[in-house]
Amino acid sequence: MQQSLARHFLSRNEKALAAISDLIELNGIASDLADIPFHITSEHPTKIPNNQS
Repeated sequence: MQQSLARHFLSRNEKALAAISDLIELNGIASDLADIPFHITSEHPTKIPNNQS
């Protein structure tokens, strides 16, 4: 299951990078940087059984 989640995250990461790159190009954001840094965070909400209910 963990490998599946990792592959899913990496796939989404690649799609996000492509979309952000396209948006930067389309919006004409100027930068002298060779690479534009950004931070990706991910959440994976889950539940555990409540044995007291």
